[in-house]
Amino acid sequence: MAYDAPASFSDWTLLRAFLSLVATRGLDQAAGQLGVSVATLKRRLARLEDTIDAKLYTGSQRTLVLTEEGEQLASVLSRVDTLLGGIKPVLAVPQQEERTPVSVLFMDVLFEMFLMPFYAKHIEICRKYQFSTAAAEFLEGAKRSSSEITVTHFPNPHVDCRNLNVGVHQVAFGATQAYVDAYGLPNRSNLNRHHLALVSDFRLVHKLWIGLEDVMREVSSSVEMDSTAACRLLVNSGQHFGLVTQWSLSEDNVVCPDLPKVEMPVFLSYKKAFYAKPEGKLLVDLMTEEARDVFQPQAGWLDADRVAA
Repeated sequence: MAYDAPASFSDWTLLRAFLSLVATRGLDQAAGQLGVSVATLKRRLARLEDTIDAKLYTGSQRTLVLTEEGEQLASVLSRVDTLLGGIKPVLAVPQQEERTPVSVLFMDVLFEMFLMPFYAKHIEICRKYQFSTAAAEFLEGAKRSSSEITVTHFPNPHVDCRNLNVGVHQVAFGATQAYVDAYGLPNRSNLNRHHLALVSDFRLVHKLWIGLEDVMREVSSSVEMDSTAACRLLVNSGQHFGLVTQWSLSEDNVVCPDLPKVEMPVFLSYKKAFYAKPEGKLLVDLMTEEARDVFQPQAGWLDADRVAA
């Protein structure tokens, strides 16, 4: 059993329930910490066990013992608790220190590729803030958002916001060499024998990516996922081809040179009122500097510098 990417888990309430159980070692105490009934807590833990197909604890209601699988999951969660607690407060153990609240609106793919590494790199500064993150369908989602910071492929239309074009997000279709060996390299003439894994967010930017819908319509089968990390794991298993970026080419991925590519602008937008506060300016300036570095184009790779052997 391996849990190396708990950040992509589909139901945060289940992990939060288990984390509270680990901290208290009792159903009564864990339920009290979460503010739910013992019955609700037990249902969440049962769903988690069903999801991962493993028994996590044994014992009585007041004194519990973690199984080997439970200890393994607890170990992983303890290593990332500070990181995940800051990004996803629903997972965090309640904190006593004062934190500056900040809401951030992201596309899922940019959350996985930018915010999580940013938080890990600057954890001593970021732990002073209480982050709440959300994803939405852009551009309409951004119009309804009241977030202090947004990182999207579109400028934020709010009059109180300043929009900074911090770089580009380069995306192409690609596959592992194992997939190519098994199914061949996807191209415009053979899509009917290929299997595609796609992050749902990319449907939201189809107007920026000419040819995306044609590929989705012509493939033999496709699966859409709402987690970039989960989609990447599926592609890396060699059973589907999918999307590659200037980041994922560091893995065993090769470009499909005959399929459409896109270079999408990335905007970091912030509310002027939030930036006027010292703590807001500190976070925005740091995030802007990091974004300008991360979203630099990788010259040439969209022109198929790296293709299958």
